[in-house]
Parts: sequence; C-alpha cells; structure tokens
Amino acid sequence: VGKETITYDMVAQEAAARYGKDILDDLINRMLIQQACEEAGVNVTEAEVSAEVNRIAKRFNLDTANWYQMLQAERNITPLQYRQSVIWPMLSLKKLAGEQVDISEEEMKKAFVRNYGPRVKVRLILQDNQRRAQEVWDKARANPDDFEKLAQDHSIDPSSRALGGTIPPIPRFSGNETLEKEAFKLQEGEISGLIELQAGRYAILKCEGRTEPVVSSMEEVKDQLYEELYEQKTQQTVAKVFDNIKKKAQVDNYLTQTST
Repeated sequence: VGKETITYDMVAQEAAARYGKDILDDLINRMLIQQACEEAGVNVTEAEVSAEVNRIAKRFNLDTANWYQMLQAERNITPLQYRQSVIWPMLSLKKLAGEQVDISEEEMKKAFVRNYGPRVKVRLILQDNQRRAQEVWDKARANPDDFEKLAQDHSIDPSSRALGGTIPPIPRFSGNETLEKEAFKLQEGEISGLIELQAGRYAILKCEGRTEPVVSSMEEVKDQLYEELYEQKTQQTVAKVFDNIKKKAQVDNYLTQTST
C-alpha cells in the first residue's frame, strides 16, 4: 500500500483479535470430542457426514448443493465449516451417547395436541411490578375494549406491545403450564386474572377466541411427529454427553487467560 507492506502476520494478528476467541472455542470443542471418540473407539467417516448433510437438505426440500449455498448466504458458513464444526461433532456425540431414543404414545399425543390442536388467540400485557400490574388489570376489567391501548402503553414486552399485545396463539404442552392453564379457561372477550408467570413477571390476557385445528387425525402426521420428537430427545442426550466431556477435561486457554 504505497510504500508500506501489510504482512501475513499483521493480517493474522488482526483476525485473531477480532475472531480468535470464537475460532479457538470451536477448535477446543472439536478437540474435546475427538479425544472422547478416540478413547471410546468411535469413528465418524466422511461418508456418514455426507449422508447426514443429504438427509438434512432433503428435510428442507433442497439438494445438497443448494443447501450449502443457503448456509453460505444466510449463516455465512462454508461447506467445510458446516461439515467440520456442525455435522461431524453432532454425529460423534450421537455415537458417544449410544442410547436408544424411546418415544412413548403419550409423548406422541401431547406433541400432536401442541402442534395441531386448538390454540387460544390472546392479547397480552406483561408487567414486572405487581402494583402496576394490578392497576393495569383494574383498568382492563373496567374497560375491556381499551385492552389494545393499555398493552401499547403499559406492557414491557417490546415485541407484542407495538402490536397492541398480540402474541402467537397459545397451544397446550408448549412449556409454560401456568400461562396455558389460564389461557384455556378463558372465553372470547374475557380477561384473565393477574397471572404470576415467575418471580417478578405478571401477565394479563384478553381472549380473542380459538383457532380451528387443520389436522384431525394423528395418523396423518405421525411420521413428522416422531421425527420431531426423535430430534428433540437426541439433542437433549447429545447436550448431556458434551457437558460431561467438558466437565472431565482440563482446558488451559491462554488467549482468554482461563482454565477449566
């Protein structure tokens, strides 16, 4: 540049300063998994990685080349990075887990109701102070038609506040039992009591009816439900295995000056 030279070391130092921690974390994680695989006699081949990439691409109705292109465009991840840092670790951890995933009929039924059953259409006002929540609730009960304006003025939830408290319809078995229980008690036009979701979080709901189920029989979607539950349980098992690997390992990171 003019009379000055930018050396490779200058580029490397700049890159390390900007991205070094994240890249090093990725290398550490891959090395931990590799060591665990060697200790357990586990091996994941390139053919297995390719087969998994093909399987995932088909789930999105794409061929492998288009799947790689989408990853590059939307997540800025190259095919090599995807294979090395996403697919290979996942397959390795699945093999290290070595557990058969069992899915019960009850779990299938709950997943069907969650994904395809009726949902409650509501508006939400969220507050982080019980006294203020009570004041807003009093106003909502006195003037139900003002609920949308009250949400815009008083809700602390930024995503729904701008929409007058509108949130996605609430299904059953979605993970927030308290909210679901209160929502499904409501009739159209009715306002809930003050719902304590957790310490310091209070919700007020206004019911705007129910959605109509679009699938009536679990048999129609049984394969999709099974695959979804299988993936969820596998992810949970893999996370536990990786946590155990990390707990057993000694990692001295001189970049971040930490030892674990």
